[in-house]
Amino acid sequence: MSSSMIGLLYIGLMLVMIALRMPIALAMGVTGFIGFASIVAFQPAMAILEKGPFETLSNYSFSPIPMFILMGVFASKARMSQELFEGARTLFGSWRGGMALASVTSCGIFSAISGSSLATAASMTRVALPEMEKHGYAPSLATGTLAAGGTLGIMIPPSIALLLYALITEQSVSDMFIAGIVPGLLGLVLYCVTIAIVVSLFPQLGAAGTRTSWREKLHGLKGLLPFGSVFALIMGGIYTGLFTPTEAAAVGAAGTLLIAVVRGMRFTLFREAVTESLYISAMIFFM
Repeated sequence: MSSSMIGLLYIGLMLVMIALRMPIALAMGVTGFIGFASIVAFQPAMAILEKGPFETLSNYSFSPIPMFILMGVFASKARMSQELFEGARTLFGSWRGGMALASVTSCGIFSAISGSSLATAASMTRVALPEMEKHGYAPSLATGTLAAGGTLGIMIPPSIALLLYALITEQSVSDMFIAGIVPGLLGLVLYCVTIAIVVSLFPQLGAAGTRTSWREKLHGLKGLLPFGSVFALIMGGIYTGLFTPTEAAAVGAAGTLLIAVVRGMRFTLFREAVTESLYISAMIFFM
């Protein structure tokens, strides 16, 4: 049997394992090991299995991953997402579909320090979904908005997906982060335009809220300042050469922790954040 046929066979086996609810990382690992052993030999496959995990975990280039994850979890545990959503709601809440616009905008801004689509969607859903339901928004619009907004976490830097892609393909991490800014912002704008079109065609999906004064709008901007500060610190440091990506990740995590402590973060929440970050990091490295 040719190597191409063996590859197709084990790809099919992997999909079957995933369909049987086997963990994706385990399914990929088993089929990858068996496939490599079938094409090359058993001993080289065992050598990779013995050395590969240690070499990956001890690779300094991968150290930004847990730091960026920790940064996002700190922001979530400190309920910075709550203040972020409130600030965005004062800006857009008086428009038709304004809370949906505020939700997707908050997702885009939260992505700038979370680095993860999952963290972005989970954090903003806890805050925004109950508010949209309380104001009579259609479930389809509310959930669709948050699901779409969560995808911005994979594009807007510091994105863990972009970081992994850069490390695997041996590209510049800073170049990848810079390259993700425009597509990420473009995606955010297009989501907002889509929401505006949908609510103009179907006004019953999302009613307009109460008007807010300019004083209230300016006051609401305070919730955006921590995110802008951390994002500027990370991207400015990388782009100017002041930080390496690893150092920028550590500085960003420390900055977010400082903001969380100032906002009253307790040691219990700190411990929960570190533990959750360990779980997420282990899952990523296992894959």
